[in-house]
Amino acid sequence: MSAYTLKQLSHFRVVADCGSFRAAAAELNLTQPPLSRQIRQLEDALGADLFDRSEKRIALTPEGHYLYRHGLQLLQHADSLTAGFRAFARGESGELRIGLTDDFLASPIYASALAFVAEHPGISVQTTMSISTDLLDRLRNRELDLIFTNLPLAYDEGEICTIKTPRTRFVVVVPADHPWSRRDKLHAEDLEGQPVILMPADATAPFAVQYRKLFAAEGVTTADCPRSDNPELQLQMAQHGIGLGLATEHSMSAKYPDLVQITLDHPLAYLEHGVLYRADEQSPALKRMVGALAC
Repeated sequence: MSAYTLKQLSHFRVVADCGSFRAAAAELNLTQPPLSRQIRQLEDALGADLFDRSEKRIALTPEGHYLYRHGLQLLQHADSLTAGFRAFARGESGELRIGLTDDFLASPIYASALAFVAEHPGISVQTTMSISTDLLDRLRNRELDLIFTNLPLAYDEGEICTIKTPRTRFVVVVPADHPWSRRDKLHAEDLEGQPVILMPADATAPFAVQYRKLFAAEGVTTADCPRSDNPELQLQMAQHGIGLGLATEHSMSAKYPDLVQITLDHPLAYLEHGVLYRADEQSPALKRMVGALAC
């Protein structure tokens, strides 16, 4: 390809379509001599005449017909490549690997991310849901590009950038037929001795750290109950009356219409959140999404 250029090939196409150098030069906004030199350089590079110049209206030689037929495909591919490259550079195409905790399922910030994806169909998105510590590890290991996670987490702010999002309140989750289902709010002391479905005792996720801090502040001890660090399993257990669910206000999906959320009223009954991404990330699609979420 170094022997000739796409520009020469494009000019050849115009000359062939117009049937004369004069008409082609006018269409290309050139004078005829520079255009003729471009075509001659192309012929020299290929080692064959492309036009029969013996008639008043030039005609393609057999070699010219071959180049026209196959050159058009090359030019079309080049146009497609250029358009695709420009879309990628504008952040309108590419790939994004997103992670989130269940606390973002119904949150406004994640809804904004979904709206961004809908507006940019050229961006391929893969989504993973897990706990905060796992998401952070995968972000650091470059397995994820962006995470919606609970805070606080231990990370170097020079390595990881943070978009702070509004905190969410703790809610107690009960079946619709539970005696508490019509209450607007509960207090920490209401959970004393109750079977609350919690994360494992050694869990280090921010949610577990925060509710342990809340229970310690009020001296609350809950009854023994099955534990799980999987939010779906916790909700399923609450749905079957195994215990009371403890979650955040945006974490419950539409799959559980028969569960009721009751606000837990306490100064420590909340969770901080953030959107995290690597500071050295250069993906145009990610930069565009981050810009949309930061607005």
